Amino acid sequence: MKKKKIALFGFGCVGQGLYDIIQQQNDLPFEISKICVKDPNKTRNLPGSVFTYDKHEIFNDNDIEIIAEAISDDDEALEIVKLALKHGKKVVSASKKMLADNLADLIELESKSSGVLIYEASVCGSIPILRTLQDYYQRSSIDGISGILNGSSNYILSKIIDEDCSYTTALREARELGFAETDPTLDVGGFDASNKLCIIARHGFHMPLKTKEIFQFGIRHISEHEIAFAQKKGYKIKQVAILQKTKPNRYLAMVIPAFVDGHHPLYKIDNEYNGVILQSEFMGDQLLTGKGAGSHPTGWAMFSDLLAITNGYRYNYYNNDPAGSLPDTDFAFNIYLKCTSDMVMIALDFKLLEDLSPGTAYRFVYGSVKLKDLLKFRSSENFKTTFITLDLRYLLNKLSGINEKKGIVKAMV
Repeated sequence: MKKKKIALFGFGCVGQGLYDIIQQQNDLPFEISKICVKDPNKTRNLPGSVFTYDKHEIFNDNDIEIIAEAISDDDEALEIVKLALKHGKKVVSASKKMLADNLADLIELESKSSGVLIYEASVCGSIPILRTLQDYYQRSSIDGISGILNGSSNYILSKIIDEDCSYTTALREARELGFAETDPTLDVGGFDASNKLCIIARHGFHMPLKTKEIFQFGIRHISEHEIAFAQKKGYKIKQVAILQKTKPNRYLAMVIPAFVDGHHPLYKIDNEYNGVILQSEFMGDQLLTGKGAGSHPTGWAMFSDLLAITNGYRYNYYNNDPAGSLPDTDFAFNIYLKCTSDMVMIALDFKLLEDLSPGTAYRFVYGSVKLKDLLKFRSSENFKTTFITLDLRYLLNKLSGINEKKGIVKAMV
């Protein structure tokens, strides 16, 4: 049987991981014909004849049926995917920000072309979350999706909490191990997890979630105060992504550090691992876990997509409603807040429940806020020096209470 030809765009962490995996497999229905890269002067461990520096050489080659896109430049990634679809080629992509920002347009372009686009590798590394939502939860109502979606941040937090590493040391190790993005701000700032949540929302909730609708808060300003408090209480700190129905056509969307106790399933998800909790009316709660960062875990997700797309797999966007739902901005929940000024609490309309640092120069307090005030606050200068930590237990208990009263929300407690 004649093998289908693949062109690989990008030969960085993920591209090399994919190439390694393909080289170790036997009897594949495809083979890499060409690898397109940008820099002709960069030293690589393959013969120069394998590479091309002209994307049009690939798109004008009718023998190349499949494109595997794994580059870090989002604008170029978008151009490549659009060109591939317009040429009727099958495309596998790992570019989460590009997809999050342009998914609606790409879905429309795919529908008007003979091309196909799938992108499991853009979300949660080795966990087949999109395929699971597409194939297994096709007709089951999803009430909530939450979890650890960024392996780099989870690795850093695990090192800080469990091994008393400094933030700087843990970040350096994450970069050396290939867990962090080229720009680590995407990881530690919560941007990467927000992009992934947007992609997951399209398949789990059938709605076009935008990053601006997500309250996003990273781990860059974590300090000894939160760390000491977590260790004293027996908590871990996890960067948790939450997409939860709160009422008909309303949802809560956040990426935020959270204190997680030992009873919660995310407590044991450490280092570069991801964990995703799916909450369904008919199937209850399910936890999917696996390596969420690194060359080979993400490369394997691309490899799996290549096998699937070769066999005719494509996404079906069931009940896709462009109007979607709206953020429940009046939803209130409890947070821990560290700040240096009472003006922060005033700006947040913060309802103080407990002062955890009486008599000290900084304020470390516990209280209630509304989502709309957090969304407004993120444009404030004080946002850059404040640290916000979600009380996950309180949030889940509140969501469970809504479920009991209205039959809408089911939350894993």
